[in-house]
Amino acid sequence: MKSKTLILTGFLALSSLAVSAQKKTKAPKAKANLKTFIIGPKKSPCMSINQRGDCYELKTSKSQKEWDNLSQPIKGFNYTPGYEYVIQVRADKPKEQLEGAKEEYTFVKTVSKKKVKS
Repeated sequence: MKSKTLILTGFLALSSLAVSAQKKTKAPKAKANLKTFIIGPKKSPCMSINQRGDCYELKTSKSQKEWDNLSQPIKGFNYTPGYEYVIQVRADKPKEQLEGAKEEYTFVKTVSKKKVKS
């Protein structure tokens, strides 16, 4: 009887360790999809497959001097002209394969939002 209890206890301990290890290995994957974007205070005219009209001005780091155009929408992001945003987005593989779109972006959170003088 003692050996059965000991075997059962050992099995439960190993199962617990296995579950704990799985949780630790899954956590970094979720962070791997996060990106930080700096969104400019105005939109710029652009035309692409994904969006026509005005595109976000984008920097991917503070050291970047010139603005790039982000020619696709950021799902869930509420933009107000006149503010510079630092935001976090989740980059996912597009559900529909569109030419030129390697990722689609979903808003996660605003890191900062500051009024820019005109």
